[in-house]
Amino acid sequence: VQLTWDAADDPAFYSFHVLRGIHPDELNIISGNVFEKTFTDSADYLSPRLTYYYAVMAMNLAQDTSAYSDYVSYVPTQKPRFDSPPLPGHEIINNDVLLRWDDVKLNDEYISGYLLQRKKEGENEFASLHTGLLSTHYFLDTTFRAGETWYYRVASVSVRGDTATFSPVVTIGGPLPEPEVMPVTEIEAINLSKSVRITWPAVFSGSIDRYKIYRRLPEDPQFREIGSRGVGQAEFEDTEVTPGKVYVYSVTAVSLKGKESRIITERSVYRE
Repeated sequence: VQLTWDAADDPAFYSFHVLRGIHPDELNIISGNVFEKTFTDSADYLSPRLTYYYAVMAMNLAQDTSAYSDYVSYVPTQKPRFDSPPLPGHEIINNDVLLRWDDVKLNDEYISGYLLQRKKEGENEFASLHTGLLSTHYFLDTTFRAGETWYYRVASVSVRGDTATFSPVVTIGGPLPEPEVMPVTEIEAINLSKSVRITWPAVFSGSIDRYKIYRRLPEDPQFREIGSRGVGQAEFEDTEVTPGKVYVYSVTAVSLKGKESRIITERSVYRE
């Protein structure tokens, strides 16, 4: 830090004192007995987070001192180091997304707020979600849309307007899950002369591809698929049955995307 100043020539002059502080009203002498109108102060140990103020006063041979000169300010040019918080948590509330992060400015007075940015899948650039700085450590994104993929990041901003490195990107959203396939809730099992006929309501739906028919014995823990029928067909004849046994049947629906409904209803029949 190179300081220079002007001063009137005075036969009683002895030397200058250089003062420095982090507030213009609280300056301390850092060097006395300066005889030239210039002074160099090392900035190696000055914090880039602070503003420093300098002034000069003169001292005569009788050790009387003048008033302080006008002060000048100096900000170290090196970039200060400060961190951005990660984005550890989010919550989707009524199709809005609430994002939270650690309030790191509570432990670092150099941080004045936060910058939250987002971009959608397919976009090249992040954009801020707010104007100005966020003073809170949370934000409710009401422009979030379910069924799409969004990328978020947050950065700390200093009292001087410097932006720290952004946090790692957090991905939220993605394709909406396929809705649950409506199960088959009505099944009938009837003995015929050579088979057991299983029937269910004929439902014509643009989302159903086929139906699966299942069978098990009462002592079996799981069903076994024994056949299928296309959409619009509502019956199946099980010819692989033995008289004197009880059979338990169920039917599921399978969507066009291959998702299968849950087994809800079971019907048992004694094979005569």
